Amino acid sequence: EKLLLHRRRDLIGMPLSQALPTLPESSLVERLRQVERTGLPYSGEIRYRSDSGDDLWFEIQAVKMQNGVAVTLHDLSAERSGQQQVEQMHRFSQSLIHDAPFAILTTDTTGKITAMNPAAERLTGFTSDAIVGHASLIDLHDPEELRDRVMGQTGRDTSVAAVSFESLLLLLG
Repeated sequence: EKLLLHRRRDLIGMPLSQALPTLPESSLVERLRQVERTGLPYSGEIRYRSDSGDDLWFEIQAVKMQNGVAVTLHDLSAERSGQQQVEQMHRFSQSLIHDAPFAILTTDTTGKITAMNPAAERLTGFTSDAIVGHASLIDLHDPEELRDRVMGQTGRDTSVAAVSFESLLLLLG
């Protein structure tokens, strides 16, 4: 009622084109006609621009009734707005990382590189395509230097064992 600016009792029996006057003739209208012809229900999402210019998102369900098609709308606008904000923040943070003048590498919990920015590509001499998902952060370091540093900071003899991602974290910690 709030969304369509009509009382419930006025909406019942009202043609969809009257309830949503700015709804363009589209595949949705054709799908609703198809529900009426075939009797098969329809479920989907639509974006609707209100008279005030706001974009509203609805989940729509349509079923055949004796005298036409019953249409229910569930407002998804707040959810879609939240998703758009998250996507905008993600794009913003990605642009900050991409444009940073210093090298940024991200890894998963095992040390496998999951992302790197152009500054990291310049620093390492490797392209993102060659490294991301294929190499560990350990692979970008000289193994002898890492062993010496781990031994110097921890006192453990690492001459036999390979240096792990965990030992690199100890060095950085």
